[in-house]
Amino acid sequence: ASHGPEFSIDQQQLKATSIGTYNLAFDLEHQVDTTGWLSADTHLHTLTHSGHGDASTDERILTLAGDHTEIAIATDHNKQIDYRQTMKKHGVKNEYKSIVGNEVTTKIGHFNAFPLPASGEIPDADLTNWAELDRDIRSKGAAVVILNHPRWSSFEKGPFGVEGLDQQTGTFASGIDLAVDAIELINSDDAGSPFDVSILDWFAILNSGKRIMAVGSSDSHAVYVPTSYGRTWVKSKTDIPSKATDKNISLNIGGGHSSAALGLFGEVYINGKGSGEDVRQGKSPLKLSCRIAHAAWADVYRVDVVVNGEVVHHQDIAPHLDTAFDETLEFELDVVDRDSWVVCIAYGKK
Repeated sequence: ASHGPEFSIDQQQLKATSIGTYNLAFDLEHQVDTTGWLSADTHLHTLTHSGHGDASTDERILTLAGDHTEIAIATDHNKQIDYRQTMKKHGVKNEYKSIVGNEVTTKIGHFNAFPLPASGEIPDADLTNWAELDRDIRSKGAAVVILNHPRWSSFEKGPFGVEGLDQQTGTFASGIDLAVDAIELINSDDAGSPFDVSILDWFAILNSGKRIMAVGSSDSHAVYVPTSYGRTWVKSKTDIPSKATDKNISLNIGGGHSSAALGLFGEVYINGKGSGEDVRQGKSPLKLSCRIAHAAWADVYRVDVVVNGEVVHHQDIAPHLDTAFDETLEFELDVVDRDSWVVCIAYGKK
């Protein structure tokens, strides 16, 4: 039994001798303090509305509560679905915040857009011009547009391959202007977009001068594929999901006041400024603090600090398998003479 990355796991063995009801007790401990943050899954599907996978809307509503998703963005293909009535039906209306979105599924790529009105006009999925598509999606009300799985279904056949992204310069051979707010850095159900490829794509885009953020998601279509395994931690003024607003959630995801994750929790500050914020360089080195935390079933063994694509600090973490972890690492960043970006990456073995 699990309740997401903030909690321990527990297991029981059951020998079923006949058809019937069996009662099992599980002891789950809250092991990761995420005060000031809410966890989001920006990419979710149902069989009911997307037509593939096996998770009905009723099942999806319950899996989201079970996985402790705090912000659930419904993104069925070219549809705008409101989960709230089904949440109320199953008694989980206050377990998490539901936002209506749409995976705008086109020939040039898949784009998660939100928030959108459930009864509103659907973005035109037949558009094949990147700029026109972006304008159309935003004209329908979306505050955030995310390019999903940029290397799906393969390195060459995904949008970044087709458009000719240069992993050195961050420019596209096709000449497209990538106007999205974020790319899907982590997609826990897509083997076609591995992290070691996605991170290089993202770094190249940042080096080109684009202010494009990163998200993590599950892209879950099925009951057995955990929702929010890949997730986005979003900075929040409230720790009560039902009190969070669509506007603040969208501003913080689109503005990068967040972190993409796969089992770990992380937050980073430079001279007191958090993720997505600008820091003015003075005459002294910048002070960077990187907090990494995880439950006992997860692991972290290394943290890298990357500036403009180069690893400037590397710290190994002592082995601590099967133990909850919460440490803040401190670094100094040398004075730089140009606009720069900084990313912290934590690596785990499990």
